[in-house]
Amino acid sequence: MKLLVVVGNDKLGRWFINSIEADKYHIVIDESSSIKRIIKLIKKKVIKPSLLFKMTIANLFRKDFPLKHQYQHIKTNAELIQIIKDNKIEQVVLFRGGLIVNQDILNLGIKILNIHCAKIPEYGGIGVIDRALNDKAYEQEATLHIVTEKIDDGEVVAVEPYKLNQNLSYRENENIAYAAGITLFKTFFQ
Repeated sequence: MKLLVVVGNDKLGRWFINSIEADKYHIVIDESSSIKRIIKLIKKKVIKPSLLFKMTIANLFRKDFPLKHQYQHIKTNAELIQIIKDNKIEQVVLFRGGLIVNQDILNLGIKILNIHCAKIPEYGGIGVIDRALNDKAYEQEATLHIVTEKIDDGEVVAVEPYKLNQNLSYRENENIAYAAGITLFKTFFQ
């Protein structure tokens, strides 16, 4: 099966790529996130400035993993569709991507899956590790789910349980969550 893996362009995304057998997959880097998009999310109150600060500090002090290969980059659904068609992709997995998959991609008739590093639907969307910590919902699971029109709302195909720790920093808890997401991918696809 020809599998396309779409990975967010940040340290967590690079950690993911360096943790899997990347040569086995067609990998593209999702660069759809931008400062403009972040400002829009703050204005819509989807993400609070205090959480953005926490996430930025966590990322600043997180280990970076250099990529061993050059990968194609995308910013739009049209670019993703072109890659799917050009490479006869049969299945797509999203990991930490910012690109909101639109109906045109869903209409291609291929399976689109997402790895979300928290329980869904309870902890779907952005900033979920912080929300789970605030809710004292320490028992979590990375989820592999089918992508639908609604964000983090499709049928769950597989899970990888993990536990958040109130005594650790936000960054360390985020690392725990994304380590579970990496394990889930490896269990399901390798």
